[in-house]
Amino acid sequence: MLSISDRTRDKIFYTGIGLLLLGGALVYWTLQHFDALPNYQRLASLLPVMSGAAMLQVDSCRNWSAVHGLAKGRAIGALIVPPLLLIGAALWWLIAPDARA
Repeated sequence: MLSISDRTRDKIFYTGIGLLLLGGALVYWTLQHFDALPNYQRLASLLPVMSGAAMLQVDSCRNWSAVHGLAKGRAIGALIVPPLLLIGAALWWLIAPDARA
């Protein structure tokens, strides 16, 4: 099963904190310029925040065999959201790059 060392856990966790800080600044900037941005950029601005949030849950995945029920679902759900946001932003960019809501 999945087992993550302390050193790897620290790298993942601190990278997640960095992504959350960067993502927070990006979301703040996005909110200031919301009307000027196309929809795919609005959606893509959430990627660092969602990726950082998933990386902060590394402790729940360290010893996967010991994780139970709801915690497994929460961890898997946190890992699914960032790729879906990326796919959604890419599709929106390909289909209607100038669309604004």
